[in-house]
Amino acid sequence: MNRLAQELVDEIIDHLDKPALKSCSLVSRSFLPRTRTHLFRHVNVDSKRRLQAIPRSCVRSVSISTHVGVPVDLPNVEHASFTDILYASDPFLDSLADVHTISLTGSSIFIRDPAVLYVFLRRFRRLTTLHVDCYLQFRSCGQKGDSPDLDTLHVELKTGSSARWVVGLVRRVRRLEVVNATAADIRHMLDAANNLQQLVLRNSHPGELLDVSAIADLSIDLTDQHAVDWWESILLTSSPRRVHIAVHICTGLRLAQLLLDMGIEVTVELHYPGPCK
Repeated sequence: MNRLAQELVDEIIDHLDKPALKSCSLVSRSFLPRTRTHLFRHVNVDSKRRLQAIPRSCVRSVSISTHVGVPVDLPNVEHASFTDILYASDPFLDSLADVHTISLTGSSIFIRDPAVLYVFLRRFRRLTTLHVDCYLQFRSCGQKGDSPDLDTLHVELKTGSSARWVVGLVRRVRRLEVVNATAADIRHMLDAANNLQQLVLRNSHPGELLDVSAIADLSIDLTDQHAVDWWESILLTSSPRRVHIAVHICTGLRLAQLLLDMGIEVTVELHYPGPCK
């Protein structure tokens, strides 16, 4: 293997699965640096001891399910996933100051009020993207706070959950992705947003008409005739510059053609079986 250029060795290692990477790491010292970058790229943090036992410079992403409580040198971490909100005073958060993407995951997270969430998020000085894929439960939604400046916000609203806390985060958001929002939720978000350019809506619940004329890029899905009728009413009166449509029903194609005839730039993603009549 000494005759093979290290660049070629690294290229081969880049295409291996995890079991093969573990085997390669035990074969040759020349294999070790590259295999480590893959094996420890993402780490589940369940104790301080685990963090101390790994090559921390290789870590790019961490999933945190426990309170570490002390600073740990993690110089290259870009993404952190939490199953609970840590106290803003937790020294471990200093280790993640340069993280630019945060995910809140798990089944549910209990928080006193949105202000606590905002203080937690502001600990990450380079944060640009927030993904929320869990049920956030607040004791109170009345407490206001200084929300962080985000570029991208992705929220999957759970059944029965309030969207009021989302409104406080969208003020400077450029790209907003929301799943399972009601028409009223969407309107409140649009009213609060000052810099919104891209809006992605999935499985929205039809209701009142919305004004999307200020949006540059709109992405929607048409899952049934109610959705088609609702979006047709909206887009005939307030049209963004570009629309991406995920079509699950044939009549969605007719709406796409109508928008094209209006001079709107339209792209279509088909999700239904068989031809349309």
